[in-house]
Amino acid sequence: MRFPFSLRRIHRRRGDRFRDAGQWPKAEVAYRAHLAVRPDDAPIHVQLGHVLKQQGKLHEAAEAYREGARRLGEDADSLTHLADALFTLGRVPEAIDAYRRVDAIKPDERVLRRLALLADPSDTPDTMILDAGSLVFSVQDLFGYLRAHPTLSGIQRVQAAIILHAVDDADVHFVLATSTNRPDILLPGEYWRVDQAMLRSIVDHASADPIGHSDLQILLIRCEASATRVRPLAGSAIVVLGAFWSYGNSVDRFITSQRDGVRLGVYVYDLIPLTHPAFCEPDLVESFSTALAEMVAVADFILTISDFTRDSLLAHLATHGGRALPVVTVPLARCAPGGSTSARRPAVLDDIGDRPYVAYVSTVEGRKNHLYVVRAWQRLMAEGVDVPDLLFVGRMGWQLDALNDVLQSTSWLGRLIRHAHDLSDAELNAVYAGSLFTVFTSFAEGWGLPVGESLSHARPCVASNVSSIPEVGGDLVDYIDPADLEDGVAVLRRMILDPAHRARRSASIERRFVERSWNDVGRDFIEAVRSLAHNDGPPQRLPNLPEARPIALSEAAMARSAEKHACRPIGLLFDSFYPPHGNGMWMRGRRGRLRLADGLVPGEPVVVGLKLIVAPWGAGGRIALSVGPSTSERAPLLLSADDLDPSKPVIWRTNADASGIVAADIIWDGALAGPPDDPRRFAIGLGGIAYLRGDDSFLMSAIMSPLLR
Repeated sequence: MRFPFSLRRIHRRRGDRFRDAGQWPKAEVAYRAHLAVRPDDAPIHVQLGHVLKQQGKLHEAAEAYREGARRLGEDADSLTHLADALFTLGRVPEAIDAYRRVDAIKPDERVLRRLALLADPSDTPDTMILDAGSLVFSVQDLFGYLRAHPTLSGIQRVQAAIILHAVDDADVHFVLATSTNRPDILLPGEYWRVDQAMLRSIVDHASADPIGHSDLQILLIRCEASATRVRPLAGSAIVVLGAFWSYGNSVDRFITSQRDGVRLGVYVYDLIPLTHPAFCEPDLVESFSTALAEMVAVADFILTISDFTRDSLLAHLATHGGRALPVVTVPLARCAPGGSTSARRPAVLDDIGDRPYVAYVSTVEGRKNHLYVVRAWQRLMAEGVDVPDLLFVGRMGWQLDALNDVLQSTSWLGRLIRHAHDLSDAELNAVYAGSLFTVFTSFAEGWGLPVGESLSHARPCVASNVSSIPEVGGDLVDYIDPADLEDGVAVLRRMILDPAHRARRSASIERRFVERSWNDVGRDFIEAVRSLAHNDGPPQRLPNLPEARPIALSEAAMARSAEKHACRPIGLLFDSFYPPHGNGMWMRGRRGRLRLADGLVPGEPVVVGLKLIVAPWGAGGRIALSVGPSTSERAPLLLSADDLDPSKPVIWRTNADASGIVAADIIWDGALAGPPDDPRRFAIGLGGIAYLRGDDSFLMSAIMSPLLR
């Protein structure tokens, strides 16, 4: 029977109107009526799924999506809706199948993350033990950075250079301390080793021209998903290549490896959050201070990118009573971006046309002192100087209120100032090569890559005379005082108005500039690490918790006492725990360790008090607390999650082990889960902790009572 056209369409139109108005039950009725006469209208099966989902009818929504996907064939959008519904319902095998079908049709970063989240830990290959002599480089923050940005910058450019130099070295391994897209199933001392060829592709892509961030995201996810578990042992070295204060790259991730005899090194770029806190966000100052205290407390050796950074670090350690440890400089490069001179003219140069321009290549932020150059341009314009265009190349950062006020009030100096960001290496080369000269008026640096990049193109450079910048520029740069505008105006006036001076500068640079390539940096870095890794030193002792004092581990409590913790980096004492959140610290996966005290008498009795917290999905699980190798003959303390009373502490009597250490191993036997779309996997955590020498359990209950109210 054929229905009139109006009858076949009227219910669909009504359904669309009700859907657009958010009247989900009425839209459902209309769509079902339409499908009763037009069951072949595949898109309406999908629309029915949407309105069912809005009403919480997830099982029915999944079936509607399934029918729409079947009728549409291998359609990525309808299959994605089906997979998402199955994911929400917890129908894991069906969701995985649907997501895999989507990935085969149209790779998408969100779909890949869901697939990684649903991965079965039992499918993960066995842990591979790395041979003695292995060099293990953490690239954790590189992955985190590239998820947010399509191109390399600063610290990430350094890591990329070391990767490209060492990626084919059989002794070198690149690892992640955790994976954002896979269940957190690593045991303490294990890492995700990424495929070297895939890592090379990621670095190449981040330097490519043109840039495709979505493709880069997919490469990152696939690289994480294909990673294998590894465990370095004695005779190896781990080096934190990037930011040791963020992206899950802090040294506490590597404490277990140190106990296994692995040497730990860190590449330090600068101390700017400590030496120039006014130019940094308060959160960065806090996190950097804490991470630095932890780093210098446990690192076996440190490398720095400049002598200035090395001297600043040694001065800081001397002032604050830090222990002596090897600190070696491996200077960064003085060459074209990426080490290649290939060039591609970016669109911003087409806007400038044939007019001369001066380039400032750097993140645009308060510390980089772009306002100084703008003020100098204003002064020169007031004098009647025909100033060139000014090109800022870099992402917009922070502390820019004063700069933005001037730019907006002057219409970017009458369009003399232009801005570009996320340029490829080839486009940066074109910017340098075409510039009249460059400027770099930063208040503080750890190195100063743009100065060396400018010189590599034989471009004169006007730069600050502070921190590490003279190490990069030597006597080939015209220096200014970044706090003295009069000084800068005089230097810039001469550079603009005296072409003979510019020509002499360029000729001197071409004749005397000694390039230092990124390959040189990679070679020197590997040689330095190998040398330091075999330079055995005494074992490091971690700081003790204050005895007989309860420590609250909630996010708020840790934030209030950040300064105290920076001086006594107690975060190091928690191995395989997530950062504080809410009312405590969740333990990663099934095993964690607390290191409460060091330097006690072997076998000395100790009482430990814990405030344990259990996630909703932890019902029915069991907890085992043990001291590991010890003079104690006590059996592990076994607890049922269902029997834990949040108003009472867990009191545990144990002994210091043969090395005088009290370290508690916590093992979880039960379900692991996490909030929706959260890669973390946990079930139990700590809300507070204390320890007391002796065996007075009653006193420990009194000590813990403030944390249990």
